[in-house]
Amino acid sequence: MNFAKYPLLRGLVPYISGILLAKYFPFYSFNLLIVLILSSTFVLVVWSTLCKFFHSLQGIGKFVFFVLFLLSGFAMTNIKNFSASFFLCQEQVCFSGKQVVQILENPCKKGKSVRIIAKIKNSADGSIAPKVMLYLKRDSASLSLSRGDLLLIDADLRPPAAPKNPDAFDYKAYLSRHGVVLTGYLGSHSWILLEHRSPHTLSSFASSVQSRFSSFFAANGLSGPEYSVITAILLGNDDTMDPDLKANYAAAGVSHILCVSGMHVGIIYMILNFLLKPLDYSRRLRFLKSLLLILAVWFYAAVTGLAPSVQRSATMFTFVTFGGLLRRNVDIFHSLFASMFLLLLINPLLIFEIGFQMSYLAVFGIVVFQPRLSALYVAKTRVGNYFWELICVSVAAQLATFPLSVHYFGQFPNYFLLSNLSVMSLSFVVIVTGVTLLVLSWWPTVAGAVGWLLTKEIQLMNGIIGFIRGLPCSVTDQIYFTFPQTLLIYGIIVFFFIYLVKKIKLLKFCSLSLTIILLFTFTLRLLNRQDQAEITFYSIDRKTVVGVNQGRCGMLLLDSAALASTDWYDFNVKNHECRLGIQSQMVSLDSTISEGYFAMHHNFLIFNDKTFYFLSKRTHFHPHSPPLPVDYLFVEDNSKIPFQKILKTFDIKHVIIGNGVSGYYEKRWCDSCAAHHIPVHSLRENGYLTLKTDI
Repeated sequence: MNFAKYPLLRGLVPYISGILLAKYFPFYSFNLLIVLILSSTFVLVVWSTLCKFFHSLQGIGKFVFFVLFLLSGFAMTNIKNFSASFFLCQEQVCFSGKQVVQILENPCKKGKSVRIIAKIKNSADGSIAPKVMLYLKRDSASLSLSRGDLLLIDADLRPPAAPKNPDAFDYKAYLSRHGVVLTGYLGSHSWILLEHRSPHTLSSFASSVQSRFSSFFAANGLSGPEYSVITAILLGNDDTMDPDLKANYAAAGVSHILCVSGMHVGIIYMILNFLLKPLDYSRRLRFLKSLLLILAVWFYAAVTGLAPSVQRSATMFTFVTFGGLLRRNVDIFHSLFASMFLLLLINPLLIFEIGFQMSYLAVFGIVVFQPRLSALYVAKTRVGNYFWELICVSVAAQLATFPLSVHYFGQFPNYFLLSNLSVMSLSFVVIVTGVTLLVLSWWPTVAGAVGWLLTKEIQLMNGIIGFIRGLPCSVTDQIYFTFPQTLLIYGIIVFFFIYLVKKIKLLKFCSLSLTIILLFTFTLRLLNRQDQAEITFYSIDRKTVVGVNQGRCGMLLLDSAALASTDWYDFNVKNHECRLGIQSQMVSLDSTISEGYFAMHHNFLIFNDKTFYFLSKRTHFHPHSPPLPVDYLFVEDNSKIPFQKILKTFDIKHVIIGNGVSGYYEKRWCDSCAAHHIPVHSLRENGYLTLKTDI
């Protein structure tokens, strides 16, 4: 690929650089951002004019051009993220008392609550209307709410909490990218419905169409996992999907099927293009066909929620359709760069979305690698050629996405080829059958038969996924690539691929050099892991979870609540253990343990040079003279043992207050410790605590 052929890159590269710069250096003056954009535009216009008359300035003009696009990316990102930055940069941000809010999206039903995204209508600063995420107690009133409704709420709204566990998903940053700056919980008596409004906007209409289509599937016999899969595949709504089913698809390497992506948009585009084939016979009709295709693709994108991958696909199909209308050969790289530039101009924060990154990487991989892989073998039959092309596409996409996928998710699906060969064709059939059901929903008899067929197809697909998931070593997990290591892997792939195509020896040595550096980083990390020794107190609601690890050995000490259900592990602990290179054994806090690196007996934990004591309601002890030295006293729950009695028993250096302690008792502990000058760490308020120890 000759990058000189793509002038868009001259603006796209500095623009993306400006976006990344804005992530680490946010700007909080809205007026200055506007001035920055206007002045950059003015300088660009003036400089372009001067270059026409003074050719000697053209060399310097490239540098000015780069700086101006960089500043534009910086300014546009800060403007897009201004409301979130404005609130989150301030301390003690809180909206208390009565507020009028309007629901912006369809409410989402959770286990014991209903989640809504709303906008405060009566904010103090009229120019800023902060978005809030509210959790309402699930009852008949909250379940009846819909998009557009006006509510009067009475609650304390606060910024989302930062991650409280090491290497946990940063939900605060995720909400900030989507403009949500405040969160709160509302009981049944903390809100009232002021007015029911039905907003007449395209997004609300698309949302109602999605709900109506979902009801068509339910009315024609789809329920349970089958209903969840078809609404996720065709409509982009996975709220009802079972987490275990999602995990099966992810482990099989085909989780992209459950997200409306470029493949889905492409199938819809292909179906519509076939149905509108009669309009190809005149220029005016071709224009009408192109217009209908573009409108249909974008409407489908809106119905499915405008995910980043769908936006990418819809934008590219728009360029392709216009190119076909103008009878021009559309270069796929032009379409990719143009669609990326356009989407980032509209919303620069898209570049931080995993779906956006993976979607573009997959398409780049398919476009660049697939033709070369396909040329390695020529099948003799159509069926053989079909499966060979499918293999090449799967390998090309996996080659382009696996470093970033491992960086984010810490696992690799070993049977991704088997999954793609068996499921991709079936998913195409499922999508076509689903569209057929929607088209024929007015004909109950036929729609019922199609619904039965669709149910059987999805059951077959889920069965195949379950079989692949159950195969030995279906997933390699506990993998960890740091971001620099991810970049090194991409560098190795790019340099080695160009060497194979262009036969430039220098690139072979560059690839080998990066490989050596990568292996060195892995070796260094393995050596560091041999010397690691730490104990981590995790902050998990109403549970006690303590991780003890030395070298590659690890153990999780759990109370009864944590042992009863381990749903907390993936979200709070898994990423941290993945980075440490361990997979801990789970044991009860009441166990008696004697390992080479620590011992646990009668609430005492001895770990290398540190001594811990776990205090709970069940603890019985008597004053000891002299007091026993304890480095850390961990308070599990609302123990009522007098503080003075504890001091007569233990010589305490630090106190850790667990998540099982109520706010009232936590305050008592903090006051007592302050009076005796004992440092306190609250897991609920301050998050996790990791202590390094000497081996």
